[in-house]
Amino acid sequence: RNFADRNVYPQADFPHSGDERDVENLVRSLEYRSGIRAEDLPYEDGSFDLVYSVAALEHVPEPGPTVSEIARVLRPGGLAVHEIGLIHHGSADPLRFLEWSDEEYAEKAEPYGEGRSLDGILEGSWVGEVFCNRIRRSDWLMHFRASGLLECVEEPLITLDRSLIRKERFASRFRAYDEDELAILAFRLVARKAQVP
Repeated sequence: RNFADRNVYPQADFPHSGDERDVENLVRSLEYRSGIRAEDLPYEDGSFDLVYSVAALEHVPEPGPTVSEIARVLRPGGLAVHEIGLIHHGSADPLRFLEWSDEEYAEKAEPYGEGRSLDGILEGSWVGEVFCNRIRRSDWLMHFRASGLLECVEEPLITLDRSLIRKERFASRFRAYDEDELAILAFRLVARKAQVP
């Protein structure tokens, strides 16, 4: 599902800064690198003023080391801006993937790559479970704080009606979360790397 589709996610707010920019020139100025690991970025410490992602961090296999790398490559005072989805990508039930134990989910889920892509999903050639790390909003906040990134803004983008949540159907580790936490299906986090004193 497209996070920016207001018919699917009417609660989501997606600013359209592209309306104010020369998008074609901006895209030409981007440098794209594939095949790099998020938990081992090939950049010097303090290389960037901004690290930005949309619907990407839920797909990293090692969230803690990935957030540490984000903090490392940011300059002091730099911003990390992320929109993180917390939904099951293969079902109309956004929390279905919390039903499986870690072992069951590892058997079912496949990461993007090697012929598995969004195009494959849309065309129907890839019908497996898309790997998402299944950690919740509070876990992400813990990883960002542990890496020395200070929250500036944290806001839910998509929420589920709490009355639809039945924790008893989830694998044991997900039953410990309260309904308010489980109801957050996507959120935006803006964090800043502390200035050097």
